[in-house]
Amino acid sequence: MATTLQPRNDVVYQLKVTLKGSKPPIWRRLQVPGNISLHKLHLILQVAMGWANAHLYQFRVGGTEFGEPDPEGDFYGLKMKNSRKTELSKVAPREKTRFIYEYDFGDSWEHEILIERILPTEPGIRYPVCLAGRRACPPEDCGGIWGYADLLEIIGDPGHEEHEEMMEWLGGWFDPKAFDMDEVNGILKVLAAEDESGNLAKVGRNDTCPCGSGEKYKKCCGSASKPISPPDRRLMERNLRAIQKLMAKQDFASVDEMNAYLQQFSGIGRIPRLVPETPLEQAQELIYQALETAEKKERIRLAMESLEICADCADAYVLLAEEAAEIPEEARNWYQRGVEAGQRALGPEVLANEAGHFWGLIETRPYMRAREGLADCLYFLGEFEAAMEHYRDMLRLNPSDNQGIRYKLLSCLMERNDIDDAKELLGQYKDECSADWLFTRALITFIEQGAGREANKGNVWVR
Repeated sequence: MATTLQPRNDVVYQLKVTLKGSKPPIWRRLQVPGNISLHKLHLILQVAMGWANAHLYQFRVGGTEFGEPDPEGDFYGLKMKNSRKTELSKVAPREKTRFIYEYDFGDSWEHEILIERILPTEPGIRYPVCLAGRRACPPEDCGGIWGYADLLEIIGDPGHEEHEEMMEWLGGWFDPKAFDMDEVNGILKVLAAEDESGNLAKVGRNDTCPCGSGEKYKKCCGSASKPISPPDRRLMERNLRAIQKLMAKQDFASVDEMNAYLQQFSGIGRIPRLVPETPLEQAQELIYQALETAEKKERIRLAMESLEICADCADAYVLLAEEAAEIPEEARNWYQRGVEAGQRALGPEVLANEAGHFWGLIETRPYMRAREGLADCLYFLGEFEAAMEHYRDMLRLNPSDNQGIRYKLLSCLMERNDIDDAKELLGQYKDECSADWLFTRALITFIEQGAGREANKGNVWVR
């Protein structure tokens, strides 16, 4: 008989979360407090699965939908109840209850959540906690479960015509079997200490840190100027650089031999630490250390030290633009110096000969980040044409657009009422089916032809 417990602070829900349609299954087993809000559960699921919390979400429990309201208090035109004001134990009070968590209404990642057990809390355990799981989370924006299946087929076949393009889009590396439970639980410990607004709960400086480390709060999470965040995505490039250096020292007789060599690094923690050799590599390593540092002052200090070692480290200028600049003009100047440093580091041959697949070269990414930041600042400061010139040239260098520059350029063009150039950009990515593309097509049709069937056809969400 299914157990029913009243909503209390001293019970935990053991959940089995499975990404629907995934084969082999992608799943996690979690224990969470019964009295958490559905919004807090959403944040826990983002960490446990490995999503980036970059899209809308909803829970479907029975015939009721729950989501997060927009800043105006509405629900983006959807009929939902407020997930921030709804406790898990009140909407799912029984074991064996199943409900759906949907993330990203475009890709529609549906997760089936099964309440396996409702248990009393155990002394000394801080919840939420991940007990088990299998396989990596799919990359964001890859087209839903069917798009993910296609992606796995393409990256698993080095001879596929889209293999190189997909690997570039993934950043050069993706292991669908990888799952690091320790990393997940490390982030969940910090999440457990945060309230609904993401602020650490009030704890005395000499109290035991709520993250579960056993250290005093002032020497653990309390020593940081703000709660610890998930690792910066730029840190992934440290491993990619390490693999790249190892690959350069090998002489493979075939693609199969190369894949067999790479397979040894597919597990978490197996990638050798990058040993910087050149001044630029030493400077870049300091930037990686800065990105791992919680203190803002220390990040700025490391960026400055990096530039003392090598003035061509573009990521140092990017970090200073993000952390040290107090006004937009100052950020623009840092980004401009970053672009110039990136140009020096890459050299004219790379800039001339590698156009078309720029992001696939890890060395180009600091330059591309600096250039994106510069373009953003220029647009904010009213230098629209200069900003759009940068956006256009970045798409020339990297048409695969791993940074999402096309969305910024499209927004700029529509704001400037440059319909012809907007239509040309839409045509360059004619197979794009994101909301940005579909809605803009529909809007242009509406502008040119008025309301009617053609405008509705351009927007698949209109019925």
